[in-house]
Amino acid sequence: MLENLELVDDIDSPKDAYEEDKLHFNSILKHQDSLFLLLNKKGNGEILEIGLTDFQFKNKIKDVGICNHNLVIYKDHLYSVSSLTGKMMRHSFESKENQFFDLHTRADKFFLRGMVEIDGRLIIALSKKFVKSKHEQSTRHCLILVYDLETQSICDEHFLNLNKAILDIA
Repeated sequence: MLENLELVDDIDSPKDAYEEDKLHFNSILKHQDSLFLLLNKKGNGEILEIGLTDFQFKNKIKDVGICNHNLVIYKDHLYSVSSLTGKMMRHSFESKENQFFDLHTRADKFFLRGMVEIDGRLIIALSKKFVKSKHEQSTRHCLILVYDLETQSICDEHFLNLNKAILDIA
């Protein structure tokens, strides 16, 4: 399957590549025979589904949120969280619709980063910002939110004093 892949030495950059980051992938998820790539771009992001064996385009999910990270598939839904808005996105594979849920309402004070599904619950990291610049996010206090996927609600939270930001959960 992946035996014929070669290391890439370089990729030709667009003219504005060093002026402004307009397009990049934030997360990748393998699910069954597909790879799901979370694409951040200026404005609303997209999720691209490509075949795992042939790397051919299969599907595109549009308008998944701004500054989204992490991908989880549970039953017939795909989930992602926004580090900018504090919202969780839930995409239905059946209806093709996206829904958004507030996990917090203070984007100036907190950011979401890191999410994993364990036994029907999403474990989501919420870190507190102490620096105003989004490029210098230093944090000290973190909260682990436990989101029940059956009841669609936060069922538990755990405070951690780590002196570090949580940037991902695996």
